Amino acid sequence: MNITNRTTHDVVQGTDPWLRLREGFKTASEAPAALGVSKYVRRADLLRRKHTGIAEEHSAATQDKFAAGHEAEAKARPLAEGVASGELFPVTMTAEVDGMPLLASLDGLTMDDAIAWETKLWNEELAASVLAAADGSALAEHYKVQMDQELLVSGAQRCLFTCTDGTPERFVSCWYETSDERIETRLSEVDGGEDGHDGHRDHQGLENLHQEKRRRQHAVRRRGSLHLLSARRCPPQGVERQDRRDQLPEATRQEG
Repeated sequence: MNITNRTTHDVVQGTDPWLRLREGFKTASEAPAALGVSKYVRRADLLRRKHTGIAEEHSAATQDKFAAGHEAEAKARPLAEGVASGELFPVTMTAEVDGMPLLASLDGLTMDDAIAWETKLWNEELAASVLAAADGSALAEHYKVQMDQELLVSGAQRCLFTCTDGTPERFVSCWYETSDERIETRLSEVDGGEDGHDGHRDHQGLENLHQEKRRRQHAVRRRGSLHLLSARRCPPQGVERQDRRDQLPEATRQEG
């Protein structure tokens, strides 16, 4: 595994520069969907959004959940720093792994780059899986593959995973570590999906989408051309009458 161009970017998560940066990379938050293990997004939907550039629209309820998550993250940072025994700074990093451009937006990273932090909004089911195993083995793949990429891109040794609403009463944590074998398997699954059966089906669907888009564009252009041709053949009424008068003999025009 060859890792090159590991870079820390001076962008604030959630801003337009951050969104534009993400466009050219496979991101850690999208890794679960890319590998078909996401709880929320289908792989085909992710590929369609990536290829068409059409941003996902979120409901008011989802927006409220995002806001609650950001608020809980800010309140939980001191609690997480107590567990990590050091400050945790939000950071966005990129790297190329075997030529594949990857990005990770970490909730926190220690100054020595040894510990990453990933936090999720409190829910009872997730909190139970955090408490079930101190090494994070009870977590769903949805969370593990995101941390795999965060550890890979950042170079951190392990990730502190927390589930919280920002209060000490609802704050649980576990440690997660990945392995070269696990990451290589995940990378091969991403690459294999491009040429495998599922990938072929996804891309065939995208090609159909692009063809439909081209057909609609052609139809719009054709309607515009027909409208222009019709306008040329049928000029405004006043212009038409004037043109016909111009075609009459001069004596007739004078009589009129």
